[in-house]
Amino acid sequence: MNFRLLVIDTNFYSALARGNERVRQLIRSAEEIALPQIVIGELLGGFHYGTRFNKNYSDLREIMSKPSCRVLIPSMETASLYGKLYADLKKKGTMIPTNDIWIAALTIEYEGVLATFDTDFDSISNLETIR
Repeated sequence: MNFRLLVIDTNFYSALARGNERVRQLIRSAEEIALPQIVIGELLGGFHYGTRFNKNYSDLREIMSKPSCRVLIPSMETASLYGKLYADLKKKGTMIPTNDIWIAALTIEYEGVLATFDTDFDSISNLETIR
């Protein structure tokens, strides 16, 4: 399976860091990978909470320095998509964490495939995911 843009969720990055071979294969199959700024914030929160900040931060910086990796930063377009997703989820009664709505909005905006193990993203019909 090949992907033009594979957007990495926090738990998917964590599986990569733990050496999950399937995750490594999926990442290798992508032309480009992307880390939403929200995911980077969640990762840094975990790094600060944990006991290996310097190692984890160094590994993240190494991945982010690769030419095939980009950071997705929310824009007004992202905010518009976020607002629509938020309202749709609220109307359906299927709210998910707000960070996940931002991640979904960025993935949709950049026409990527979200690599995640979270099933809450299944509530968003126009979001393509892979586990």
